Amino acid sequence: MPEQTALDGGFASKENLREAKALGVVDVCFSNKLGLTVHEMTRSSWLYTRLRDLRADIEGLISFLKRVFGLSRCPLPGRGVLRQLSGRVGADRESPHPRPAPARLTAGRY
Repeated sequence: MPEQTALDGGFASKENLREAKALGVVDVCFSNKLGLTVHEMTRSSWLYTRLRDLRADIEGLISFLKRVFGLSRCPLPGRGVLRQLSGRVGADRESPHPRPAPARLTAGRY
């Protein structure tokens, strides 16, 4: 279990904070506080700022990768992704219930 974590503000609630602390996470940083104080979430305001900024940096890097390398869509249809990522583990075994082909997007509809 991580000692520190930075989460999206959509998960910010006293219940989620209690659950994270019960699981052993010492410092929890929600990007949107929603009634929680910094000292309820983390040991110091400096640490809260560092965790919040780390999350923002990671989101910026993901956005950059999507934009520059076109990583917003996977080029492989269906199970091709799983086969490529898993090193073809179980790739020779076909499913008894094949999936239908995915619908194709038409030009201008994203």
